Amino acid sequence: MKALAMFGFIILCLLSSPGQGMALDCPESLKPRLPTLTLNANVVIREGEKHSFGKILKRGESFPRLSDGPHVFILDQNQNLVFSERFPDFDEVAPVVTHRSLYRKLEEYLGAEPKLIALGEIHFDNGVISSVNNKAGTAFLPNEYLPEMAAVLKERGLPITPETPIVPFDKVKPEHDTEHQIAAFRVKIERDPRLKALNEKLLGFRREAQMRFPRQDSPGLVRWEAFLESQTGPENGFSFSTMADNERIFLGCFSLMESINDRYRVIPVLNERLTPEELDHLISNLYRFEGSFLK
Repeated sequence: MKALAMFGFIILCLLSSPGQGMALDCPESLKPRLPTLTLNANVVIREGEKHSFGKILKRGESFPRLSDGPHVFILDQNQNLVFSERFPDFDEVAPVVTHRSLYRKLEEYLGAEPKLIALGEIHFDNGVISSVNNKAGTAFLPNEYLPEMAAVLKERGLPITPETPIVPFDKVKPEHDTEHQIAAFRVKIERDPRLKALNEKLLGFRREAQMRFPRQDSPGLVRWEAFLESQTGPENGFSFSTMADNERIFLGCFSLMESINDRYRVIPVLNERLTPEELDHLISNLYRFEGSFLK
């Protein structure tokens, strides 16, 4: 009986008019839910960009578990999906993956020019999606299609929840640095054992702070104002009124860490402004900043 009902539903879908078909979309329908996009002819290969890169997921294949950090993705009209971390390695010559990198990867796989219907960025923080957007220079997906784009990504296994911010491209906060500069900061941290160890301590502290002071509007991010105004900070905590200059410099780094790209610059910049002893001392006493605005 169930099989007969399903068969009847499929026949109804096939016989529907185009307008009705949109309302009664069939399972596995080939009918596009998003428009075919026009590539931006002005996009050129940039310094530090990987020529061809990304993992291809064919129709029906789902996203694997993604790591923390920024990711880029494209989707074509045949439901081929290509994605990658924005900075997948520490290659000093070509460390950045762009949507063009993904496009060339798919073009090589298909042996023809892909017809894109969606592309954008996925940001992961502390194991959850902190935002999804349609920011891309390769092609432009109008903001009106963002809900449908998010629905398609969720169907492909991306753990989007009702709390996940779906951000229009024109509302995406700009980074302080270019993608190539961000990648250079990452390489600098990775190549220096001391900076790498300091960065791991800072990120570990941030993970713990996020559990205690989560931002309600952005999953995975920290509400640092609540941390600085906490009434449960240590008795020997820092006080804003008596902080040394180097301690006040560090305060601005908390907000920088909440930008998924800007956080790569925190340790290298601090390393330039503070002595090794000062930086080591502050990294070892991060918890003393809790409640510093109340002391």
